[in-house]
This record gives sequence, C-alpha cells and structure tokens, in this order.
Amino acid sequence: ADYDALLTAIDRASPIRTRPAGTFARAFAGLLDLLAMALILLSVQAGLAVIGRELGPLANVLLWLAIFTYASLSLARYGRTAGMAALDLELIDVSGPDRPSWRQTALRTGSLIGAIALVDLIEALVPTPAGSGLAVVVGALGFLAVAAPLGLLVLASARRADKRPPWDLLAGTQIRYRRPG
Repeated sequence: ADYDALLTAIDRASPIRTRPAGTFARAFAGLLDLLAMALILLSVQAGLAVIGRELGPLANVLLWLAIFTYASLSLARYGRTAGMAALDLELIDVSGPDRPSWRQTALRTGSLIGAIALVDLIEALVPTPAGSGLAVVVGALGFLAVAAPLGLLVLASARRADKRPPWDLLAGTQIRYRRPG
C-alpha cells in the first residue's frame, strides 16, 4: 500500500504525467453540463404546459438546485460530470489519492455558481420594470456574476502552474486531464 500511495502522489504532482485542464476545456465542459440541465428543465416545463401547469419563478430555483445537486453528487461519486467526461477531464482532491468528498464538491460548486444563482433568483423574484434603475443594477450584477468566474478562471490558467481558480483552491481540488498530454 505504501508503494501505491507513492505512485499516486507522484502521478498527482507531475504535470508531465497529468496536465491541469485549461480555460477552454473547463468552460466547454461546464457549458455542456449547463445545456444538458437546461434541456431537462425545458422538457419538464413543456410537459407541465401540456397539462396546464407552470413553474414560473420556481423554474429558476429548480434549475440552480438541479445544477448544484448534479455537479456536487457526480463530482463526489465519479470525479467528473458528463461534460467533463466528454472532454476526458476529472476533478481530484489535491491532498490525497481519493476522489473529492461531498463536502469539497459542495463547497466548490456553491462557491462557483452561488453568485450567479443568487442574481438569477433576484431577477426572477423581484419585479424589475424595464429601464428602471433597479433593472440596470440587477442586470449589471448578473453580468458581473457571470463574468467574474470566467475572468478568475482565465487568470488562474495564465498565472498558476496548477491552473486552480479560487473555488478549487477553497475546496482543495483541481481539474486535470485523465490521461497524460
């Protein structure tokens, strides 16, 4: 077991053997996951429309809860989401050979999507008349909530050898390619 632990530690430490995933691969994997979740939610909404029901603002709550649950559980269980699997990426716990724990993946996912979800929920639940000052503020917050994680991901990819953005640093995780480059 000691020899296996040593090999695992070498595998995780060596960027030659396992490269950290870059900005575009990570962003595209996230986009694939988001599209899949949106298609599922649209299917549910279409089914409800057929029977004369509507989710309304509840749709946004369900979408963000579904994204949080899906990402956290699939990352804790399999070390990747479907979008990550399509690009041969995995999430690892940088402190050991195991997959990240439920706590780590929940912390990572919450810190990544929390601001976006909060602004989206405010937009859905608080009436903001078009052209009003509140609509402008909420729109600006929405833009910042989406742009900030992308900007932080680009900065981490450019400035850190391990390409870990703040949410990965906070959770003690890293996304890398499953096979050597």
